[in-house]
Amino acid sequence: MVMGPQLMDAPSASAASEAGEKWVRTYCRPNCFGGCPLMAHVREGKVIGVSPAPLPDPKYNRVCLRGLTQPEQQYSARRILHPKKRVGPRGSGQWQEISWDEAIDMVVENFTAVKEQYGSSAIALTEGSGNYGTLSSSHFGAVRRLFAALDATVLSNTLDVAQAHGLMQVFGGLPNNDPADLANAKTIFIIGSNMTEAQIHTWHFVSDAKDKGAKVIVIDPIYTPTASKADQWVRIRPGSDPAMFLAMTRVVMDEGIMNEDFLRRSSVAPLLVREDTGQFLRASDLSRTLSDNEAEASDLDGSATGTAEDEADGVTSTDGLYSAGGPTVITDPFIVWSDSEDHAVELADGFMDTRLYGSFEVQGIKVRTALDLLWDAVDEWTLEKSEEVTTIPAQTLHDMAITLATETPASMYHAMGIDHWDNGHLSTFAESALACVTGNVSRKGSQLGFKWYFAENYDFVNWMMPDGHMARDIYTDDIFELANEGTIQGKPDAIKAMYASGCNPLGAYCDRNQWIDKVLPMLDFIVTADIYNSDTVEYSDLVLPACHWFERQDIQWAANHPFITWSDKAVEPLGESKPDVDIMRLLADRLGVKQYFPDSDDELINIAISDDWAKANNFDLQRLKEEGALQISYQDPSQPNICLGADGSYPTATGRAQFYNPNPTPRVQSSTSLHFDPVKERLPYFEPPIEAWPTSPTHEKYPLTFFQEHTRWRVHTQYSEVPMLRELDPDPTVRMSPGDAAARSIRTGDLVEIFNDRGHVVVTAIVSDALPDGMVSLPKGWLGHQHIAGAPSELTHMRLNPTSVNQSFFDVAVEVRHWKGERA
Repeated sequence: MVMGPQLMDAPSASAASEAGEKWVRTYCRPNCFGGCPLMAHVREGKVIGVSPAPLPDPKYNRVCLRGLTQPEQQYSARRILHPKKRVGPRGSGQWQEISWDEAIDMVVENFTAVKEQYGSSAIALTEGSGNYGTLSSSHFGAVRRLFAALDATVLSNTLDVAQAHGLMQVFGGLPNNDPADLANAKTIFIIGSNMTEAQIHTWHFVSDAKDKGAKVIVIDPIYTPTASKADQWVRIRPGSDPAMFLAMTRVVMDEGIMNEDFLRRSSVAPLLVREDTGQFLRASDLSRTLSDNEAEASDLDGSATGTAEDEADGVTSTDGLYSAGGPTVITDPFIVWSDSEDHAVELADGFMDTRLYGSFEVQGIKVRTALDLLWDAVDEWTLEKSEEVTTIPAQTLHDMAITLATETPASMYHAMGIDHWDNGHLSTFAESALACVTGNVSRKGSQLGFKWYFAENYDFVNWMMPDGHMARDIYTDDIFELANEGTIQGKPDAIKAMYASGCNPLGAYCDRNQWIDKVLPMLDFIVTADIYNSDTVEYSDLVLPACHWFERQDIQWAANHPFITWSDKAVEPLGESKPDVDIMRLLADRLGVKQYFPDSDDELINIAISDDWAKANNFDLQRLKEEGALQISYQDPSQPNICLGADGSYPTATGRAQFYNPNPTPRVQSSTSLHFDPVKERLPYFEPPIEAWPTSPTHEKYPLTFFQEHTRWRVHTQYSEVPMLRELDPDPTVRMSPGDAAARSIRTGDLVEIFNDRGHVVVTAIVSDALPDGMVSLPKGWLGHQHIAGAPSELTHMRLNPTSVNQSFFDVAVEVRHWKGERA
């Protein structure tokens, strides 16, 4: 195995030739945010090692121990090398190898039978993030294109989406700067992320900032390896993050240390809100009549700009109101209160003379500023109340808020630790409001969340809707309703065939037992395409062998570095395994949609790539193949690290950051979102977790919060059986505090059963001072059969929040006891 930092530069052709090796450029593809480019070392038709491949900007060069084990993955005994069909009961492990012709016949026959009886929408793809590319991915890849062409259904996995929704409802997009921008921060808060384990490739930018004198504050219930490298570690009660952000916002506002320039220029803070309707006050609400020329062109919110007449004092009278001078008023302008003139005016671009606080009456309509409403939302969150909820000492909370507002630029880096709760979107909603009042967003050194360059180069219409064909999207709460009630969103429906690609639902999704007992039995046919045996493979009717990443070519479109990268084919596929795109071609040909899958990979890729994007970025597929990686330019070239809001505006209905949103919407339309309450979601607020909380009805019976931490050894259930990694991390374990262990007479090395009403899992206990009382932590990603009994996903539930519609892995209550059985 070739390893080591000395291989960061690719060898010369002559050096490789002398070694009898061919070095082929490829990249790592699991969902770890990385997308790290690799060189596959090929000798006699076999990959014998890997090393990092260079990117055009060396500060992004990286690789982790998982990527270095790819040859062990590729040549693992777990590889599925031939199609196989089930010959015993589902889950029995009884299989028969068959030919590809027979396998394709089975898929076509079953899909056709389902379509004839129930319609094409009864055929579903369940997608996942196990393989990022264009030709291979089920997320916006060729796999999804096939199901769109079939007018079928796509089952979205509702995973890891709450934190993004909280950000997007404020900013209209993800305001995350490029990861390298962390090095420009003076203060870095790391919240809900064990970066040195789970985002290894990003940590070095934090180290760069530390070398320049930045202060790093880690907020985490567990004393993690990342916490050990921080200047300050702050322990927080699991699931209480929204309360912390609300309390910090109150401190900043109470201390008068807000960034008023950002609030006036780029947020809804000065906009007047009607007390009767909750809507922003607009010119059309008043007696003033808009002239014809003000109602022509439109912008993001359906309004238009023109040119206002400038008066000496910058304000002109308009029928009893006033229009702020400067570049002009939009068709139906927002109304603000002029601070110096002390009356209502129409808001025009660049007008900064706005009152931030206050209640007013405009033509008989009672209004308040949006910032005034935010003050009301945070007013109850005194330091004392927040300490009670979060367990963070009041003085510590106060000092953190002051530091964030004054030691700037400051970054708040969060990942998925705050996402996996029923209140996950409330964490980033409140965090976004805090970023607004401190001005720590859309500026150099102010990271908010994490950046993931995500499919922005795609021509979605041509790629995902070929000739107008489009897959129907449903969600995991829909499929559970269907399994239990026979309906989706209250209407009769059917899903009878399912194709699983790039995912392992039984290992990675919530409520495993409900999947096995309810969802799978309603399906007449389940086919899974995978590289390895997995929990889901074991319950399938037909299994198709997909080839390893190094055995096919592809183009990468998602990573947290600003480069689009090429992956060449290093070696031939093992056994009878095939690239996902070739499997799609076989199915497309037999299912009557061959026209959407040309034989040429290049032709297929070019359909996916947006022409406008290609022109703007001087992109050419042949050039990418020759150079291996090309820098993209999604962001403002004058502010290369800032990926949203560099010009002070945002893609929202107001063009501003909306910590107050009069018309919020749920993330998606699903069975759960039918219960969405738009009024409640207008402002940040706190709701406790639905299960893992002291006031929960289940707390007395199940007093421990069940946490599944990400480690450096796996990405979800990938890498779970790599021998080299198993040497370092041999078996599933659960960590618990000395206090909780003593109360249950548990010692390190004991076999324990973690259980609740839904299921159980049996693993080895480790007593650790790193954990607080009331919390246990089992590293995520082990396959079901690797546990002594049960599986972690048996303990989780499929209750989704109606706003975020997101699975809550951590919002789970359990108890732990000695296992009375024996080790297998």
